[in-house]
Order: sequence, then structure tokens, then C-alpha cells
Amino acid sequence: MVFSASQMVVLQKAYGLAAISLLFWFFNNVTTVILNKIIYDRLGFQYPLTLTAIHMFVCSVGAFLVLRVLNLVQFQPIASNYFWQRIFPLSFIFILNIVMGNISLKTIPVSFMQTVKSSVPAFTVLMETFFLRRKHDTLVYFSLIPIVGGIMFATRTEVNFEIVGFATAVMGSICTSLQTIISSMVMTQRLNAVNLTYYMAPPSFLMMLPLCYYYEYNELVSKWDPFADTNSTLVLLLSGCIAFLLNISTFYAIANTSPLTFTIAGNFKVILSIVFSVMIFKNEITLLNACGCAVALFGVAWYNQIKYEENIRNAAEKQQKSESEKDKESQTGNGNSKEDEKNELKV
Repeated sequence: MVFSASQMVVLQKAYGLAAISLLFWFFNNVTTVILNKIIYDRLGFQYPLTLTAIHMFVCSVGAFLVLRVLNLVQFQPIASNYFWQRIFPLSFIFILNIVMGNISLKTIPVSFMQTVKSSVPAFTVLMETFFLRRKHDTLVYFSLIPIVGGIMFATRTEVNFEIVGFATAVMGSICTSLQTIISSMVMTQRLNAVNLTYYMAPPSFLMMLPLCYYYEYNELVSKWDPFADTNSTLVLLLSGCIAFLLNISTFYAIANTSPLTFTIAGNFKVILSIVFSVMIFKNEITLLNACGCAVALFGVAWYNQIKYEENIRNAAEKQQKSESEKDKESQTGNGNSKEDEKNELKV
């Protein structure tokens, strides 16, 4: 196929936007995880609940500025009963997922946490199968074998294994699966990442306040002064800003790429996070541990490919069904008009 000069300019702009969006998304994804680990290991800020609250506060302010002040992304209004009945309950799972991730980051290496988090597809399929009685393609179940097997092998050979970090990483995976399933069931109005943050971050921040006060406040005020330790304070705020920018970059990456490209990018993002974490923190990874991680990531990539092809087939079937229904309606309309003509001739 030969493109004209104007078409080539449009294609180059589209590819350029896609590349920039994905690079921005990669940067924020990897930086969010790495910076949180630096906060725990290098700054000695051992308060995952407070860190989560800071993220939610910054995300609340950022979403308000982007949607209501700067108008960088279109605001999607919702009814108050929709918020209280659907979005507010989801905020519990949303914030629990983030808390579990931050606690696991505090105690285990990023590479191991990312490997354990790759169990999300397995939990999603299992919950849909046993609780919702939803059937999947046979290949989907086969793809879970390398995921589960790889994680088990990586866990067995992990040098820096810690039970609390492992358990919270698994809990985070379960929360992610629950959030995905429940969202698909109750979210009748589709909201993009920025609008969803706008509605979920403020109640999540308010939920974190009593937990922070009960579990971390006394130790926090006795060991850390935010005004005296300005460098740590700035790093914490930067961490919150990058966590918010992750939502912005997710919105633009989805808008400027295809579902397949974004799926592949998601697989590559996990590999990048692991590679950079090993380079920065120098955590020990044995050959067997790396093999387990690679097998699990292969399983995730295979699962994502199967689900992508399944979504394409479902979309094609829906389109074909709607077209056949339109054809039937047009044939029915033609039949009725012919009957009317016959009746007019009889009269």
C-alpha cells in the first residue's frame, strides 16, 4: 500500500504520539516502584500506610487540577447514587490493593514482588470459574500452568524470602483480581484512569487517616520531623506526584495505542522493573530464581495474548450479530411496505 505525503505525516504523528505515550508510561511505572523502594531502604521511611495516604492526597489534588482547573482531560460527571453504590465500595479494594503493595515493597525485593504480582491472571481466572461459573477457553487454563509453576519455583529459590512481604504481595494480587472482576460487574459507566482517580482517591485518603493514626502516628512523630528533614519530605511528595502521573500516562497510553500494543508494553514493563531494581539495589538473584521468574512472565504474556485474541473474536461476533439484526429489521421493513402496497392496490 502506497501512502500520500499527507497520510505519511499523519502516520508519523500517530506513531510519534504512541511512542512518547508509552515511554512516559514506562518511566512512571518503573519509577513509582523503584522510588517507593528507595524511600524504604535508603531514606528509612518505614511507614507504608502513611506513604499510601500521601499518594492518595497528591492524586486527589492532581486529579482535581487536571480535570476541573486545567481541563487537560475531559471531566466525566456521574450521579451521586452511582458514586455511593458503585465507586465508593470499590475504593475499599482499591486502597487495600495499594497498601498491600507498599507493605510488600517494604520487606521483599522489587524483582520478587513483581514476580509474585504476575499471579493476577491466575487468581482472576480461578475466581471467575469457581464463584461466577464463567467458562474460559482451554488455552487460558493451560497458560496458568507456567504462571503458577514459575512463581512457585521463584518463591522456593528466593534468597531474600520474607513471609510478610510474600503474603502481602499475594494479597495484593487477589485485590487486583477482585477489583477487575467487580469493576466489570458494577461499573456500567466507563471512566478513564484520570476520572476514576478523581472519584476514588479522596475517599481512599479519608479511609487511610484512622489507620495511619492508629498504627503509625506515634512512631512517626517521634522519629521523623518533616520540616527538619526537608529532603525526605520532597522525595515523599515526588513519589506521590509520580504515582499520579502514572494515571495520566495510563490514560494517554491507552488513547494513543492499540490494545495489543498496550498489552505487550505491560509485559515489557514488568521486565524493566525487575532489571532496573536489580541494577539499583543489587539484590541477589540466583539462576534458578531467574528461571522461575522468566517462566512466570512467559505464562503472563501467553495469557494476555490468548485474552486479546478472545476479545477480538467476541468483538467480531458482536458486530456480526448486530449487522444480522439490522438486516432482519430492514427485510421486515421491506416486507411490511410491500404488504401496504398490496393493500392499497386492493382498495
